[in-house]
Amino acid sequence: MKAPFSEPYTARHNIWEFQSIVSRRLLWWAVGNVVVGVWLQQRRSKFLRGVGMQSISWGAINAMIAVGGSGIAHLRQRSHDNPLAEQVVAKEHRNLFRALWINAILDVFYVIGGVVLALTRGTRDRLMSGSGWGIVIQGFFLFVFDVIHAVVMSADGQDDDD
Repeated sequence: MKAPFSEPYTARHNIWEFQSIVSRRLLWWAVGNVVVGVWLQQRRSKFLRGVGMQSISWGAINAMIAVGGSGIAHLRQRSHDNPLAEQVVAKEHRNLFRALWINAILDVFYVIGGVVLALTRGTRDRLMSGSGWGIVIQGFFLFVFDVIHAVVMSADGQDDDD
């Protein structure tokens, strides 16, 4: 597996290469989350165990998304030789661009939900407080991740928005 940022931030690759790069970066984040989460689960602090529980959960989900996204990108790259390849590429750019922005909006709601959890149930239960702040950490990272990749696509004129 390549290092997460060994490839430059650019959408100038073909769309499938870019999707693979994004998926690999997400996979690195996911693996790191699971490792840190397992370590946090060994702590005595309920707060840290709550953060760790979220880290493991989000890491597992993000790993599935990353592996699925990379696999789909690989399979779709085969259609690049298709006579309609230019239309397929434009559609893939639009789909990824929109997915990144939709996910960024959802990430904001994750952060809000995490803050609400931490400041309500978390005031009475340290595990819930850690879970809430764990959600905030995940949502914030994913927001930055999604926005950066969407902006890169937009800056390179790859969003192909209608």
